[in-house]
Amino acid sequence: AMNQERANDSWVKVFDRIIYMGDYSQHLDGPNVWFARSKHEGLPSIRELCELAAKQPTWSAIINADIIIGPDWNRTELKLQRTLAQAAISRRWQFDPEKDPAMEHAKLTDLGLDLFAAPPAVWRQAAAECPDEFRLGRILWDTWMLGFLMSVTNGNVADLTHNKVVFHPIHGDR
Repeated sequence: AMNQERANDSWVKVFDRIIYMGDYSQHLDGPNVWFARSKHEGLPSIRELCELAAKQPTWSAIINADIIIGPDWNRTELKLQRTLAQAAISRRWQFDPEKDPAMEHAKLTDLGLDLFAAPPAVWRQAAAECPDEFRLGRILWDTWMLGFLMSVTNGNVADLTHNKVVFHPIHGDR
């Protein structure tokens, strides 16, 4: 829960609205934090997350609950607004919260993607095409989502990885 609390604290500073799908309601709160129920036991389906994102009034992102958004997010968001990108992605910078709490020595450790952002129209199409079996926190869905976003936007996807705004704390089960 400590990783989710730190992540939530970073999100509340930069996002207009946060909607958790899962059982975090006992641990997290904030002025713009809501909770949604999943139709599935355990991890929510990617399709459900896409459906929820499609109902939002503007761009929204699908992010794991333990991802910390870095302090340069606002500058990154402004850069993104100046481009004509129709979606955005980012890999995670992994760090050890015990040894590196300021995330100064975070490293890219794999090719996994931990942030997908797009406007509602893109999320509507993703919800219609996403395979039912994909679940947040499981393999393959991020690769599918990258291919989908590249296809529907004709490659007009901003990669925010090198802006260093998506951080993942190393923890026991990951």
